[in-house]
Amino acid sequence: VTGQVAKRDLRILEDHVRSQNFLEDEWLNVFVAPNSDSAEMLQRWLQQNRIFDTCSVLDEATVQDILKCRQNPTAAGRMCRFLLRAVDPGHLEVFRFQNVVDAERDIFKGRAHEIKQIESGRGSFYIFGGRRIGKTSLLFAAEKHLRKAGAVTAYVSFEGHTDAQGLTVVRDVLRKLGVRQECPSLDAFRELFTEFVLRVTAEKAEKNERREVVVFFDEVDRYITGCRAAGVRSHPLIHVLRALHQELHGRARFVMAGAIELWRQLKGRSDIPGAETPWANFATPIALGALNATDARAVVTTGFGEVLGIGLEDGVDRQIVENTTGHPAFVQFYCARLHHRLHQRIFDTVSMEDVTAVFKDRRDDNFVTYARDTLSLNLADLTRLGVYLLAIERCDRFNAGDLARLAPGYQLPADLPWAECLDELQMTGVVRSEGGMYRFSVPTYPELLRQMEATLQDDVAHLIEKTNVMYAAERAGAEGRER
Repeated sequence: VTGQVAKRDLRILEDHVRSQNFLEDEWLNVFVAPNSDSAEMLQRWLQQNRIFDTCSVLDEATVQDILKCRQNPTAAGRMCRFLLRAVDPGHLEVFRFQNVVDAERDIFKGRAHEIKQIESGRGSFYIFGGRRIGKTSLLFAAEKHLRKAGAVTAYVSFEGHTDAQGLTVVRDVLRKLGVRQECPSLDAFRELFTEFVLRVTAEKAEKNERREVVVFFDEVDRYITGCRAAGVRSHPLIHVLRALHQELHGRARFVMAGAIELWRQLKGRSDIPGAETPWANFATPIALGALNATDARAVVTTGFGEVLGIGLEDGVDRQIVENTTGHPAFVQFYCARLHHRLHQRIFDTVSMEDVTAVFKDRRDDNFVTYARDTLSLNLADLTRLGVYLLAIERCDRFNAGDLARLAPGYQLPADLPWAECLDELQMTGVVRSEGGMYRFSVPTYPELLRQMEATLQDDVAHLIEKTNVMYAAERAGAEGRER
């Protein structure tokens, strides 16, 4: 923009941007105005126009400041910081904690081993872990890797699908693979899918390309609970997928992601008894847990240093990892709150004071509440109560017997299924097994729980009351059956 900015110029600019689709894929555009008056006018207009909500304006003074730091080794990041200062952090999503993390466009760290395992393997896989641990992001990343390697892939989710046969999902699979024939039954799907795989892999063999079709199924828990709600105990779709896995070995395989319900099927707590379960002898399980310290710190340093151009005081990245236990969504959320706190600061660094302030913040949309809500999503009531008690009592090494000994002190029966609770905590990555005992997977996890303070006490009191009511009802029912 040159000279004084007039409203007619702004309309011409808007029409041009719209006609060229400049904002279709990008999340940042820059407009340079010649002086501060024009810059302020342009910025006000941009803020009022929804299509420019991720644009920022640089005036001449700001450009001079950028040029002054050209010798700085982080000059590119510093410049990016200037560009972003006029943009609401809510529009940027540098740190992504609500939606899928794109391995190519977002800060995606710490799953290289799992991606390599899926990409180089020749069998099917189960991916299980707690909510918000990154299962869907891993599926998306693995699918992209396989597709680039020449495999034919399809991603589908059971979210929103309720039929126990799984027909709506397999029709979605066929549609994404380009199969247009009608699919009235699972038998028809088996036949159509087999024909497609044989044809495609034969064509790829002639071209000396990767001969493989891989289908990714997300939110498998919803299928399991849907079958249970419909009174269907056989999980018919899984029988079909296992048969296809065996018949088309080396040509087709499946990657299925789920949480506690999938884990229960794999742990022998299936809705289907014994050898009849289709989940056994099918796929290799991969458990997703927290990021290791190096990868979690890389999320912090990449986001602030490389993307936002914000420095970190010594030890800040380590402290963030300790506060978040390395849970990928916790790290991203924590950093997002820090970014929001630092917005509009120029040439600033993230200090230990900032890190502590975010950890202690109890206003709406705070970190501790987010962590608490994630626990509620992942854990059954009794399991959540158990982990709260372990944190309050500062237990280091523990087993089911320790929980049973703690229970009477909280007016709870000792003979609750504490062993199952510890298994569930292990599945979600909260604890790990160690020589017949358990430890918290991350030593700082109890401290994070204790930060819930009054909320934690309220939760514990509510869960104790709820547990005792359920226990009494179960005992009464058992006594009635005995009589």
